[in-house]
Amino acid sequence: MADNPGFRVDRLGTVDARLGDKGVDRIFTILDYPWIAIWMSPRETIKKIVSRDPTSQVIMLGALAGGLSLTNFFLAMALSPVAPAHSQLNAYLPIVTLASPFLGAAIGVLTLYINAFLLDWSGRTLGGAGNAVTVRAAVAWSSVPIICLSAVTLLLLLGTGTWNALGLSMPDPNAAAEALAAAKNPFTVTRGIEAIISIWSFILMLNGVAEVHRFSLWRALGAAVLPSVILGGITFVAFVTFVVA
Repeated sequence: MADNPGFRVDRLGTVDARLGDKGVDRIFTILDYPWIAIWMSPRETIKKIVSRDPTSQVIMLGALAGGLSLTNFFLAMALSPVAPAHSQLNAYLPIVTLASPFLGAAIGVLTLYINAFLLDWSGRTLGGAGNAVTVRAAVAWSSVPIICLSAVTLLLLLGTGTWNALGLSMPDPNAAAEALAAAKNPFTVTRGIEAIISIWSFILMLNGVAEVHRFSLWRALGAAVLPSVILGGITFVAFVTFVVA
């Protein structure tokens, strides 16, 4: 087991409860609510999930992560006052937007399986004790922050679209110019929040992978980097062989 167990909140928020007619006492903790506990106690949360059912909500989490992200992308494009650069995409944008939740869900589940496969292989290569099922659970549950952010973003986009559709706001003649200026400036509050959530989700993933493989956080980082290093090496060798030579 690693020396650094990650953030622990298993002693917080306990409450006594009496279940059923038999009067059995049970202590509820924040770890009984993995959607909350994963934010600050990833290793303890993943440990409890794996001990109970490592397949619990895994497919749903992958589908939500992909579906919400792709839906937000196309919905934001559809609601933008600036038309897409490609007129053909603009013509099919309503259909693509309606199909994006289903397409995104499929992509999300596929991405989950690919990432879990790579982390399972690289983790076991570095001496880990996990397997495909437990690593998949760690990867899926690390996407909870991204899912929550995407859900909030979707609500904001839907609210904005409904507001404009009902004509409750006057059109802004400078909206197109402001949208173009925002697109040129990558350092916005929204993108800053997205960056923070993405980094936090990556940290949660490292903690979860470290827990299921039963090694340190640093070795989990190595497991995450190893596939990219190998792919980069293969690409470099191929480039030198077929292009330079």
